Amino acid sequence: QFTKIQMSAEKMGPPLGEAFNVRIIGNNEEIVDSVRAEMQIFLATIAGVKDVGSDQIEGKKELVLIFNYERLAELGLTVQNVASTVRSAYYGTNATSIETSDEKLNFRVKVDDAFQKDKKFLLQLLILSQQGRLIRLGDVAGITSRESNANINHYDGARAVTVTANVDEEIITSSQITHMVMEEFSDVSKRFPDTYLEVGGEAKETMMSLADLALAFAVALLLIYFVLILLFKSLAQPFVILVTIPFGLIGALLAFTAHGIPLTFMGIVGIIGLSGVVVNDSVVMIDFINKIFAGNSAPNKKQTITAITTGARKRLRPVILTTITTVAAVMPTVYGIGGYSQMIVPVVMAMSYGLLFATLLTLLFTPSLYMVNID
Repeated sequence: QFTKIQMSAEKMGPPLGEAFNVRIIGNNEEIVDSVRAEMQIFLATIAGVKDVGSDQIEGKKELVLIFNYERLAELGLTVQNVASTVRSAYYGTNATSIETSDEKLNFRVKVDDAFQKDKKFLLQLLILSQQGRLIRLGDVAGITSRESNANINHYDGARAVTVTANVDEEIITSSQITHMVMEEFSDVSKRFPDTYLEVGGEAKETMMSLADLALAFAVALLLIYFVLILLFKSLAQPFVILVTIPFGLIGALLAFTAHGIPLTFMGIVGIIGLSGVVVNDSVVMIDFINKIFAGNSAPNKKQTITAITTGARKRLRPVILTTITTVAAVMPTVYGIGGYSQMIVPVVMAMSYGLLFATLLTLLFTPSLYMVNID
């Protein structure tokens, strides 16, 4: 009953537009519209895709004149002559006017409304040529009907139509749909040289956000490295500590997989934050071992092994207790005890399980890597 009403579920976070959003850009309106129709049909075949549409609004049916330019020239007519006559037939032209004592009455002559959609009748319209001859419209043009567009969109000066769709994220993601469509229509520019596709909407925002996060992660690693150089006055020892960051990443990814939760934008934010936390255990352990070596500038191999094992053993309890208290503090949030937040859970899950996993591997590998660094 209500054909133009649409419903959509609200999502957490800022508005990103439709899950799927691809703009078709080209100079030929018919080609752009053809690609749009193909894309909408393809989207309708994908499970989990819904609300397929576009920003092209269909208008009323219209009649289109298709001119025979050779006949126009032969008969002494121009497109302007024909257009003027057709316009007068539809909108009328003032034939005469009568003035009364208090007003002026104009009499407009036009084709009756009942005949304005009759192609056969319109083809019989007579057009006055430059030589004064009356020529039928059907002698110089044909008439076809089509659906008109209520709006005409442009992008960078070219004709553009945006195809949109929403998704059921339990079945498929917007990134998967975008990849499928771009792969299916990868030959568009080859088939139609002046036509190309541009990704927008949620997929575009996701790609931009991931690029920003990659830059943020790289900057975070550099900052951590420079701080460690200042702390240990060494260029090599910071690398021993930075090795623990991949351990945290592995732990976080295993946690998301085990819980069946997709790695979202907020989960990646949690992993970036985790990179600054997992190094703490290694910093504590290596700093303690360095203090043991401070009194012996040239230790032999036995003394080195003894110092490393002593440092690792004495820092075992503080490292474990620090990790346990941190993880225990955030675990209730992970499992929704006291309230479940869809945005916060990926962050704390990445940090808690990543820290727990990294701590276990830190206790095993950091002493070994320290020994390798000395050798």
